[in-house]
Amino acid sequence: MNITNQHIIEYTDKFYKPVSEKLGELRRIEEKGGIPVIRKDTESLIISLLYNLKPKRILEIGTGGGYSATVMAAVCPKSTILTVEKDQRAVKRASANFHESGLSDRVSIIHGDGREVISDIAEGRNKKEFKPFDFIFIDAAKSHYMDFFNESIKVSHAGTLILCDNILLDGITADERYLKSRRDRTSMNRMKEFLEYINETEKGDTFVLPMGDGVSLTYVK
Repeated sequence: MNITNQHIIEYTDKFYKPVSEKLGELRRIEEKGGIPVIRKDTESLIISLLYNLKPKRILEIGTGGGYSATVMAAVCPKSTILTVEKDQRAVKRASANFHESGLSDRVSIIHGDGREVISDIAEGRNKKEFKPFDFIFIDAAKSHYMDFFNESIKVSHAGTLILCDNILLDGITADERYLKSRRDRTSMNRMKEFLEYINETEKGDTFVLPMGDGVSLTYVK
């Protein structure tokens, strides 16, 4: 479900332009195959942020088919990207897409639980080779956003931007009328707890935006 008026979305989507023809084709292929990809307005937001931030190191939690990582790599040609995915089939699909796009040298994918992978990375904070990430994109299991966020803080620096996608869960976070199952209620409660937490935390300044399926932006202090 779109949380914005459908007529408005259809109008603004007319102004959407893929970063490249290849990415436009990749989006069409993924959508046709039923593979979830970031919504067009969310993609446009990320692109505009990256143009300004110019991050050198990017961390993505939740690779999916690799579309969003490919977009970020295209927008930031001097960056390196580490993306983490728990589903083995998604890892294989994303790896193939990275290879096809010629990004295998800049985009690394790790198969594993995002919480565990980031925790392992954080353990190396006191080592000389450790380098924090400049931009972190969280788009994985929504019920674990709190864990993903707290682990991400450990591998950040002052000024790092952490962007979380789909925080409105097709509207149920804001309005219980959209609930469809008991499982939805659990997800809703966890997301509400997460949003309240990042809004009040002293670890960063957070902004919640009702675009796409909702996004939160946290600038780490």
